Amino acid sequence: VLHHLVDSLDSILEKVKRALKPGGIFIAREPLAYAGWLKTLRRRIPVEVDATEDEQPFREQELALIAKHFPNYDSKAFRLLARADRMTQKMGILKGLARLDNLILKLPHTRSLAGNIVIWARK
Repeated sequence: VLHHLVDSLDSILEKVKRALKPGGIFIAREPLAYAGWLKTLRRRIPVEVDATEDEQPFREQELALIAKHFPNYDSKAFRLLARADRMTQKMGILKGLARLDNLILKLPHTRSLAGNIVIWARK
């Protein structure tokens, strides 16, 4: 839900941190902003997307805010090739692409290609 609240993300993260008990865990799954060339490609391929006007995928500045409030946060990126679920519902293909995603996204400098990120941090 945080990608709907980007304009007030700093104060929201402050409140989340305050609400956590010592040792409590903050977990979020958020969409990531795509690399510039992926945005261009996406405009050329007609894919139906359910999105509201207030949605803003996380960019580096949102991740910096998370680091400000949770300096030791960790994350894992997902959904590079598995975005094909918007074009096909064939589970065999999607499972294979998700496995391939896991391999590709372990390579350096590939996180900006991912479609989602899971973030976790302990207070």
